[in-house]
Amino acid sequence: MNNVKPPWKLILLTGMLCLSMAFAQPGLSELDEQIEQCQSLEDDHPERAISLAEQWLNTISQISDPVSYGRFLSCQGWAYAVLEQGDMAKAVAYQLERLSARLNDSKASVNLLRRAGSIFHRTGNRIGAADNYQAALEKAHQLSLNDEKIPLLVNLGVLNSEIREHDSAIGHYYAALRLMDQLDDFRYHAPVLFNLAVTLSGQKRFKEALEIYHQAEALITEQWPQQRIGQVYMGLATAYGALGQLTQAGEYISKTHDTLPVDNQQTVFAYTVKVFQALVSSRQGVTDGLSELADEAAAFYLRPENEAALTTADSPLNTLSDLYESLNMPQQALDVSKVAQRLEKRFQDSFNKRVMAQMQARLRDIEQQNELAELKTRNTQTEMALAESAHKRSLILLLAIALGLVLVVSWLWHLRSKRQLVRQSMLDTLTRMSNRRGMMSWLKIQHMPKEPQKRMLWLIDIDHFKTINDEYGHEAGDTTLVQVANCLAGLLNDQRFLARWAGEEFLLVTQDISRSDAGGFADLLLEQVSAMQVRHGLQRFNVTVSVGVSIIKDDSMVMWNRALSQADKALFVAKDRGKNCMSMATDF
Repeated sequence: MNNVKPPWKLILLTGMLCLSMAFAQPGLSELDEQIEQCQSLEDDHPERAISLAEQWLNTISQISDPVSYGRFLSCQGWAYAVLEQGDMAKAVAYQLERLSARLNDSKASVNLLRRAGSIFHRTGNRIGAADNYQAALEKAHQLSLNDEKIPLLVNLGVLNSEIREHDSAIGHYYAALRLMDQLDDFRYHAPVLFNLAVTLSGQKRFKEALEIYHQAEALITEQWPQQRIGQVYMGLATAYGALGQLTQAGEYISKTHDTLPVDNQQTVFAYTVKVFQALVSSRQGVTDGLSELADEAAAFYLRPENEAALTTADSPLNTLSDLYESLNMPQQALDVSKVAQRLEKRFQDSFNKRVMAQMQARLRDIEQQNELAELKTRNTQTEMALAESAHKRSLILLLAIALGLVLVVSWLWHLRSKRQLVRQSMLDTLTRMSNRRGMMSWLKIQHMPKEPQKRMLWLIDIDHFKTINDEYGHEAGDTTLVQVANCLAGLLNDQRFLARWAGEEFLLVTQDISRSDAGGFADLLLEQVSAMQVRHGLQRFNVTVSVGVSIIKDDSMVMWNRALSQADKALFVAKDRGKNCMSMATDF
């Protein structure tokens, strides 16, 4: 669910209906009917909604009837957003913000803020959306408008899911469900359950997700779109599969397949269903024809037009990688997994840039709106009595100082946020070790070691990691990654750097070890990891790692990529030798 549109109820018109010189304002019931008509047109016939809204906005007084004016304005803004006329929609959203401020603390003010947030959300401005949703939620809480808090919590849940803030999203969805139970208001029940289940599943909390998916399944009616029904069944199949209940997974994947359009099987979702169905069959021992299906799905996924659909919290490429691994095709599984990681990194880099651009654009827009408001105020004040001129100049000066302070604070906050983003971008969120970007940053400031020391690249992979996830659960897998990372960190000094490279792989670069000492260091590394006992709750188990080693002969990226490729090949040799060992590259 990309956006929760607020359910507009009848709102009493505030103020008295004023008489113009020749025309009287329309009656309350007529206005309500026209507002409802505009809202019924805004999604399917947005051009007609805009025309109707403009007609009434030219008739209604914003001063005497701000509530009706705001409702027509919000209809117009949403229609602009549907038509992807971003600048027009954004201008309306800012008008709604200002109009909401004039209404002070009221239900109408909450509704206008929520509508402004929805318009920003629809046009991709997540900063503006978050500001307005949060402001509306705080105001609804202050006014004890609990029924208005439900859609706002849903809006915030969706928004946090989109920016990968999954814990916050889950909290918002559960809060919305609790309010629904308290108020006996279940208008948003099905979409909230579905989005909550998807988010839980993406966080590997499959037991919780399974329960929520079943609740959503119980709400399915004939009026539901087949696509949404298929998504619920697919979620159930995925959760059962992750929990190792393959019979139930197979039943639900068959139900999912029945919801697919017969005449259009060339979609990412359709291939995702087929790949998961193949994965279930493979784990049940049926493998005939599955490798061909996997290759067909890989070719389809990697088409340029399908890339956007693969940058999700739980990419379809991960399921395809699991299928290749199940079919004992490790190289294909690794290749697909690397593509998924590359797409996710590209998404995160692009997302960070978009967020900063939106933040800067919103600050510029606020500044422009303030300047416009200041200009209007100045023009109005110049028409007042000369006796007030000194007061006007003082007021303008104070406004300029306030605006300057706002800009200075905004600039300082922007610099602080940028520094935090740079620091966070170099850390792996799970292990808190450096990531690839951190590794490359460290290498830029290092000089090549002097003989006999060599710059060596150690590619370290946890053995049987998938088995750990399957037997103990993905949370235990996360614990394993953290504890192995901490163990490897104990081997570091100022001439060594460790990064989490991908999945269960770590990359260690050393500059203080010679060729002759490499074997001894490898023995120490393997010994310390194998001696460590992973503790997850009441579970206790040991792990081992395999290591591929190569030499980095100079500072060039060509040599770096070559060394990385050689270490990767050496790692496969170590795996083939039975794991828990080190293999050196052929030109070591």
